[in-house]
Amino acid sequence: MGAGAKKKRGIGKARCNRVTVSLTNELYNQLKMLSVSLDWSISEVIEQLSSDAMQSAKYINALQDRYNKVPAYRLDAISDYQTRRITWRPKSS
Repeated sequence: MGAGAKKKRGIGKARCNRVTVSLTNELYNQLKMLSVSLDWSISEVIEQLSSDAMQSAKYINALQDRYNKVPAYRLDAISDYQTRRITWRPKSS
């Protein structure tokens, strides 16, 4: 989502995966205030935060360093310098 741009819903062939999370009251209230500030839904805020986090190799590696339980599923970042995006693949053994 760009500056001032509100995300539009996909039509027809767009696929999405729905997930349910339980949030503390404090976190929910913070997300609610941010969503009002941005004029986005809380779901859109969470989607954008998740997307941004997945584009941060430093953040994902720190998360894996701290919490990884299954080394075979640890991910390596692959940088695409043309699109300036990061994709992830299972770490080679």
